[in-house]
Amino acid sequence: MKNIFLEETDEGPQLNFNFRDGVFEVKGTSMPEHPDEYYREVLTYLRVYVENPSASKTKMIFKFLYFNTGTNPIIMRLLETLEKLMEKQHPVQVEWVYEHDDMDMKEVGEYFNALTRLNIQLFPIESID
Repeated sequence: MKNIFLEETDEGPQLNFNFRDGVFEVKGTSMPEHPDEYYREVLTYLRVYVENPSASKTKMIFKFLYFNTGTNPIIMRLLETLEKLMEKQHPVQVEWVYEHDDMDMKEVGEYFNALTRLNIQLFPIESID
């Protein structure tokens, strides 16, 4: 399975999905006009990965500066897909990284944690570069 790397644009975040190592990262600002199209490839490949993971453990890192309401269901789909992997007794780690003074982003991470069976770890940092 090929890895996916997309540079951040004015509308979409950087996507770095390394399926061989099982490390996935979404970083930056997400406000694409058509979020389903922007995230289609990573969602499709992630579903395939869940069927037969190539890594012994999986790590998903979210580092959002901002995302619009259209991105909410995408994040939920990513998390629900990872839950399916966890149900197969595969170790899954999810990190929600936010700038230490961005309490809104912290609350959103807590919200997604409450909606899933994943133990989402929240990490405040100085700056998301």
